[in-house]
Amino acid sequence: MGSRVLNQARAWAAGRGGPVCEVCGAPLPSGHRHLLERVQRRPVCACPACVLLFSRAPSARFLAIPDGVRPVAGLDLAAGVQPVGLLYALRPGLGAPPEVYYPGPAGAVRGSLPPGLWEAWEGRFPAVAALQPEVEVLWVDRTPAGTRAWVLPLDRCYEAVGRLRLAGPEWPRALQAVRQDLEQAGGGWPA
Repeated sequence: MGSRVLNQARAWAAGRGGPVCEVCGAPLPSGHRHLLERVQRRPVCACPACVLLFSRAPSARFLAIPDGVRPVAGLDLAAGVQPVGLLYALRPGLGAPPEVYYPGPAGAVRGSLPPGLWEAWEGRFPAVAALQPEVEVLWVDRTPAGTRAWVLPLDRCYEAVGRLRLAGPEWPRALQAVRQDLEQAGGGWPA
């Protein structure tokens, strides 16, 4: 009975013309949140009730993606990461080493950090040590003015990478727009 009722609810919600929760089929408000579908590692659109449910009781299938952007002041890229100036890293699970990606016009390319760098960041920056596995990333951006770093929800990171990839020759302009969005979302940059 459960799947039949769920399919009917999805069909009813889809007939209303708006976006629907990919878990229960309920209509979605604008500015809705996301869950991580853990098997395929992809964000899915979710209604407030499903986000609340999986925030309080993560499952083997879904995990709530947190909200909000937090700056990490003082973090710098080591010389061993040069010439790369933009990266993001996430932990795929508790105790697992970080996965590192370098976003660019061709998308995100998997890479690595120099040995010991991640551990040094965790020891020095509580925000890095407190990253929620699977659903939060550390975004590090080195500019001529210095390095900026933020903790981002996974869905916001994927959105930024997509914007950069789709920008083509306008990639530098798109990167500047991503930087501005992160600074606004993170409440500015700590002095």
